[in-house]
Amino acid sequence: MIIGMFPDCDPERIEGVVNAARDGAKLALLDKDMRLEAQAVANFIEVIEISVESDFQKYFLEALVFPHAVDRFPHAQHILEQTPQS
Repeated sequence: MIIGMFPDCDPERIEGVVNAARDGAKLALLDKDMRLEAQAVANFIEVIEISVESDFQKYFLEALVFPHAVDRFPHAQHILEQTPQS
């Protein structure tokens, strides 16, 4: 959250997930309904060629600056204030 990769939220609500990809793969292999659900999700996904999106470059450049060049993160502000700025 400090570098802006995740949206601002109460840190108490954050839970780590270990081996989610492995667990999802196991479910897809062992459970036919989960396999069908995974296929439905895959069919729903739309590929977007970001290089031709008009605003991509603007948003990409804004996102390169850490932490929080554009968006303010109130839940992380106390941590950012303690961090020496260079």
